[in-house]
Amino acid sequence: MFSKLTPYSIDINSIKKEKPPEPDISCDLLDGTKIAFELVECINDSIARSVYDSRNLKQVFYDKLKKLPKGKKKPFTMNFKNASIYIAFSRGASVIKKRSAIPKLFDFLLTLENTAQGKFSFRSYRDLKDVANWIYIQRGEFVGPIFDIEAATSFADPAKECIQRKFKKRYKTKFRTELLAYYELQPELPENHWLPNVREFIEDNIRTSDFQRVWIYSVPQNKITFVYPLHEMNCENLGTDINN
Repeated sequence: MFSKLTPYSIDINSIKKEKPPEPDISCDLLDGTKIAFELVECINDSIARSVYDSRNLKQVFYDKLKKLPKGKKKPFTMNFKNASIYIAFSRGASVIKKRSAIPKLFDFLLTLENTAQGKFSFRSYRDLKDVANWIYIQRGEFVGPIFDIEAATSFADPAKECIQRKFKKRYKTKFRTELLAYYELQPELPENHWLPNVREFIEDNIRTSDFQRVWIYSVPQNKITFVYPLHEMNCENLGTDINN
C-alpha cells in the first residue's frame, strides 16, 4: 500500500524481507536502483499487549464453543447464528481471570432469548462484575456467532519514541536506507497534537542516524502524513498538505 503512494517507482515483485542487522525490507526501483527500508509500527506497548491478549481471548471463545456439551452447543449456535457478540472485560482483570470467566459468560448468554440484542451490563452479577463490564449483541446478516473483544486504548502518541529507538540502531547494508514509521492498530490523534514535536526531532537527529529519509504513513487512512527531507521528491502522489 505504501509503495503505491511513494514517488519512487518500486518494482513490487522485488520487495524482499531481510534479516538483522540488515534493514527489514530491500527492493528495486524500476531504474535498477536498490533501496532498503526499516519498518517500525507506531504503537504503545500497552496497546500491543492489549491487542495480543484480545486476539488470544477471542480464540478461547471459539475453542470453548466447540467444546460445549451438545445440550448447550446446539441452542447457543442456533440462538446466535446471526449475531456479533462484543465483550468488554474489566481493565484491571488479569488474563487468567478473563479466561476463567468465559464459561460463565456462555452460561449468561444462554439465558437470553434468541432475539436478544443491545448492551447487557454485569454490574449486578456477582460472579462477573469484577471481570467483565458488559456484552453488546448485534443482530444482522452475520454468519455467527462472531466473537470480538474490546482492546484497551491509549491517547499518548508513540511516534517520537518509536522513531528515536530506530535512530539509535545501526544497520549493515550497501543500499540507501529509509525509515518507514506507520500507524495501524494505534488510535491516531489529530496531527497537530504530535507531528510538530516529531518533525522537530527528526530534523534535529536524522544526520546522526543511518537513515537518509523518514516517512510516516497511516495504514487506515492509506495516507503519507510526513516525509523528511522533502527535497528531490516528486510530491504529486503525497498530497498537497504533506509536511504542512
